[in-house]
Amino acid sequence: MDKEKDSKSSGNNSDSTNDQDFVDLEVEENNKEDKIIEISESEYLKLKEEIKKYKELADENLNKLKRAQADFDNYKKILDKQKIEYLNYAEKGILLKILDIIDEYEIALNALKKQFGEGKKIEGIEIIYNKFIEMLQKEGVKPIKSVGESFDPFIHECLLNEITDECPEDTVLEEIKKGYYFKDKVLRPALVKIAKNKERK
Repeated sequence: MDKEKDSKSSGNNSDSTNDQDFVDLEVEENNKEDKIIEISESEYLKLKEEIKKYKELADENLNKLKRAQADFDNYKKILDKQKIEYLNYAEKGILLKILDIIDEYEIALNALKKQFGEGKKIEGIEIIYNKFIEMLQKEGVKPIKSVGESFDPFIHECLLNEITDECPEDTVLEEIKKGYYFKDKVLRPALVKIAKNKERK
């Protein structure tokens, strides 16, 4: 019996000791204070100079990084622009070939109209032609207005002149070959005949 009491007493004392150690450690942690290291003025100035150098180096590296990022962004923009220009060039080439087919189709259609007139005989051909024109319009291709307009070298190409006083000089009298815009840019200039007034004596 005495042994059991001693054992229990010993166990309680051990728990009490552990609690006390924990409290002591906690008090020590709470009582910690920042250490103050004393250095000479020369050492302080040396450290200050080193900090300044590292700051300047960090700023320089940051500026280099910013310049590299800007160069990369510019390079990416150039690549994107070249890609768009290449696609537009390829698309323009295809559209010009389609327009050549449309020109031939219009010549054939006009010849059939002269031969058979308006009617069911050419109705199917007109439907196909109109579908071609509708497709081009959806792609951003639209005809340049020429006849009756003043000659514009940016959208017209003069093939013929006609002396007349019936309209102002440089008025487009006839459209020899249709011109087209592609997304507000000239895809193909119109080939035209323009008026030239008689010289006044």
